[in-house]
Amino acid sequence: MTNSSVLLNETLVFDGGKGTEILKRGYVTYPLDKASVDSPNVVKEVHQLYIDSGADVLTTNTFRLTSFSEKYEMERVISADYQILKEISAPYIALSIGPGDADFSKLNTIEKKELSKRYKWQAELGDSHDIDLILLETVCNFSEAVMAVNEIKAVTQIPLAVTCTLTDMGQLISGEEFSQFIVKCEELGVSAVGLNCLPIDEDLSCYIKTALKETSLPLIIQPNISIPSQAVEDMVYSVKEQEFLDAMEDILNYEQIKLVGGCCGTTPELISKLKARVDNRKEV
Repeated sequence: MTNSSVLLNETLVFDGGKGTEILKRGYVTYPLDKASVDSPNVVKEVHQLYIDSGADVLTTNTFRLTSFSEKYEMERVISADYQILKEISAPYIALSIGPGDADFSKLNTIEKKELSKRYKWQAELGDSHDIDLILLETVCNFSEAVMAVNEIKAVTQIPLAVTCTLTDMGQLISGEEFSQFIVKCEELGVSAVGLNCLPIDEDLSCYIKTALKETSLPLIIQPNISIPSQAVEDMVYSVKEQEFLDAMEDILNYEQIKLVGGCCGTTPELISKLKARVDNRKEV
């Protein structure tokens, strides 16, 4: 496990979209997390492409594990994916933890307790596998995020980064302002905070300025290049690669932004170009 001060001390590049890359290779069983067990060579190929692209941080293929009801199922997937990443010598490994698959506001007390256990289990498994970073990503519900962070931090000292996605109104789906989310995450003691699964546009720039105003924590930014879709043929690309790279170049002007990468639609080729931009800035 890596000390957070080391991991967050310089600008690091995450990998990009994983689900679309797995789908491109013919694995179409959902959730795609199971590919790490069922088709490890497919997942290994995708991870290897991101290592070859120069990515500093490889995320596990585990985004949907919060929907799994049994800890042993989670362990099978995390263990399989972790082994793949160790075999190919991933520089840093981040455990991806996504949101639950139900509307948190509609869950009863028993269902919320069950969900909280799932976050705890994933954190425990990350701890036992010597993960470098836990990435709680695509947060949509404020209360669910608070619960998840508390459960994770109760069982591990692994650095925790938290990213949310926002509506067109600049709010979490549960209605809270982005600024509230940022402030709460810092209060809860996370190591880094930021945004993912959002398009590159003027709104993203405004959200980044909000984050810079509200916190001194390292920031993580992982935008989309396409609209999320479960089918490769249905992918709608919202920006061109050059637009993405130019926008990320501007984002990198903020020294507080330490972790950058891509979300839906981003590819190993695009991450390679982003990595080159980051490295060029380090040489100046």
